[in-house]
Amino acid sequence: MPRLDHLGLFVPDGPAAASALRAMGFTLTPIAHQTTTDPATGAAIPAGTANLCVMFQEGYLELLFATGDTEAGRTVGAEAAERAGLHLLSLTTENAETFDASRRAEGWEMRPLARFARDVETETTPITARFTLARPGKGLFPEGRVQVMTHHSPEALWQQRWLTHANGATALKALLVATPTPEDAARRLARFAGAEAYAQDSRWHVSLGRGHIEFWPLPEASALLNAPIDTAHFFGLRLAAPEPKHLPFPPALGQGVMIFEP
Repeated sequence: MPRLDHLGLFVPDGPAAASALRAMGFTLTPIAHQTTTDPATGAAIPAGTANLCVMFQEGYLELLFATGDTEAGRTVGAEAAERAGLHLLSLTTENAETFDASRRAEGWEMRPLARFARDVETETTPITARFTLARPGKGLFPEGRVQVMTHHSPEALWQQRWLTHANGATALKALLVATPTPEDAARRLARFAGAEAYAQDSRWHVSLGRGHIEFWPLPEASALLNAPIDTAHFFGLRLAAPEPKHLPFPPALGQGVMIFEP
């Protein structure tokens, strides 16, 4: 069963968002410019996006922003301009190609497999981190982007020097999703992930191999944010940390909330 790997925030101003995360007590990786593979030549070409990450012992947060006039760059830039905040749910599995083939066999519409790479600094020699992504067809998950990925070089990302945070956060535990139809949304994601969906009070949950997804009715999500939510989207996350607290996203990160809990 796939595991919760990371969540992606789309922001219009990467450096400003990075400063906001540092002010919240997070350690950040350096900015990395992403590349994709030219299907005709196999050469690396700019993806038009850049990222930096907040790495935990389990999972991570990815800050994404546009850097070029490419399809990916235009898409990320447009989505960040329309609504900055959480846009991406990434699960991880041992073989994204096998996962992709199995979902196609079940009748799911799938986008072409994607292969991305980015150079990552280390304390000695830089490493190229490579990933393969399986992605459902556009529109199948209106709540946000969903992907299932395989890390081919996890040692490039989970470097010890990036795993300690001043706020004590140690692990990414859950994604919070606002939706007018919690049961339908949870069951749809559970079918795609090969996981179980279950109800708990007014919310629905999907348990993964590691971590889980929570689907909140719109009024409850609005009450937690103390702000109106009228469309389905990702709006918050849970982190393992020594001290419990709720922190709203600073403006540079968009609308959302971080819940720290033991």
